[in-house]
Amino acid sequence: MNKRDFLKTISLSSIMIHTSSFSQIDYSKSSPSNKYKYTSPLDIAQEESKNINQSQYEQIIPQNEINFWDKPRYISLHRVSTGERKLINYFSNKQINKQEYWFASYLLRDVEEKTMMYMDLKLLDLICAIQAWIRYYNINPEFQILSGLRTVEHNKRLLKPGKNNESAALNSMHIYGKAIDFYVPQLSVSQIAKIAEIFQAGGIGLYPQRNFIHLDTGRIRKWKN
Repeated sequence: MNKRDFLKTISLSSIMIHTSSFSQIDYSKSSPSNKYKYTSPLDIAQEESKNINQSQYEQIIPQNEINFWDKPRYISLHRVSTGERKLINYFSNKQINKQEYWFASYLLRDVEEKTMMYMDLKLLDLICAIQAWIRYYNINPEFQILSGLRTVEHNKRLLKPGKNNESAALNSMHIYGKAIDFYVPQLSVSQIAKIAEIFQAGGIGLYPQRNFIHLDTGRIRKWKN
């Protein structure tokens, strides 16, 4: 399928995934807020497997959804700056896969500051839904991650005069673990944005000159730089 046909298909009213799921989920108590300094992935995963209370995640299961959201949820991530890559099954059998959720958060950590926190589960679900769309059309859905979590200090540095701060904002969703900057090699940022808009899950920022897109789970808005 060429790019023109792909965009035409996206605009059709019949949507493969039930998009209202995002508004029906209460994610407010889904993610631990603890932030960790960088250590071995297995060390933290083993420790967290003892501490995470499964009842915290009950509300992420969409109501009245019997197809897509009941299936195992996978996301495919490649962290460009480190070369790390993983297909992550963060949800299956109607529960969070705790170690896989940790690995998703680890891949989306602040690499520069060597700091991580549990990323917003709604963000992972948005990634999952968009990638399902892309995969359906036989395109490699892997997100090439440029930025995930940012510490407040890291974000402040990007806001200084003379810094490359096109994707930074004072109250950036990156500092809350609710945003990613990425690209998909076979798609333009406008094509990815058209898919993301279907779900009305948060902010969409297009940076076509630098060939990446920003997605977050804050308030619904859109901009282009």
